[in-house]
Amino acid sequence: MLTKMERDQIRHIIQSPQWQTIERVAELYVQKLKEQSTTRSTQWETLKATLIEDGQIMGIRNFFQELHRESQI
Repeated sequence: MLTKMERDQIRHIIQSPQWQTIERVAELYVQKLKEQSTTRSTQWETLKATLIEDGQIMGIRNFFQELHRESQI
């Protein structure tokens, strides 16, 4: 569990002008992941690559959602 000071720090970071740049970099990285082909030599390798990609994207988005949630508590 985060302390009040840590939540305040997150809130200040999110409110800073630089935060938009961080969010943009994250979104560009997600787009880059989506653009990469997940086709592999077998159906299982393709499935694995697709699931890994989906997991990476979900992890990035969940992390940013958690930061926003923590800043509002």
